Amino acid sequence: MYRRTVFEIAYLACIVLFPITGIILRFVSPNVFESFVQEDGCIEYLTAVALLAGSFLCFWRVYYLRKVRSKRFLLTLTFAGCVFLFGMGEEISWGQRLFNIQSPDFFIDHNAQEELNFHNLVVGGTKINKLVFGKILAVLIVVYFFILPPIYKRRDNIKAFINSFGIPIPTFRQAISLIVFAGCVYSIDHSKVGELMEFCGSFLFLLVLICPFNPEIYDIQVRDKTDSTQALNA
Repeated sequence: MYRRTVFEIAYLACIVLFPITGIILRFVSPNVFESFVQEDGCIEYLTAVALLAGSFLCFWRVYYLRKVRSKRFLLTLTFAGCVFLFGMGEEISWGQRLFNIQSPDFFIDHNAQEELNFHNLVVGGTKINKLVFGKILAVLIVVYFFILPPIYKRRDNIKAFINSFGIPIPTFRQAISLIVFAGCVYSIDHSKVGELMEFCGSFLFLLVLICPFNPEIYDIQVRDKTDSTQALNA
């Protein structure tokens, strides 16, 4: 437990260095800040790395736990792995700029940046990025980090249900860190701060996967310890 706590604190400290660096660069060297948050910059590619790592971890757990967990548990992990993988692809426009791929006509006509991705699509005058990846995702994140954890801790039946689906629960430290990250990032007056928030969010979600409040759900030896554990194999 001590090692886990030290790792979590060190990990969060490393993440927060990036928005703090962004704040400093914004005032000290605006040109360097532009490079810091630009498309195909270090922030964007590090975000993609975090998402790819999250996908790999989910798929590895599916393989590792395939004989000792229920189908719904494994399906949830598989779905999460696919979401992380999709997010990674979207972050780098599916390698468009890396491999110099020309955007198909559909994306040229309907994508706000004429890129090979879905989050910049404009449908009926509405930007998918603002609706789905902005408002809806923001609500889900608030529920996941601030509403679900206290319910999980107080209701045993909810705890067993969530555990049976293999859903990792954020720790209190991780939830507070989200507020700190958002406060630092959105204190920067720049149109590209969203890239920095995506970076912080991606690495924070990766940490939730690595060090959740309920790590026992990924323990291959966890079966007969508690009633909630029994629900994992129902």
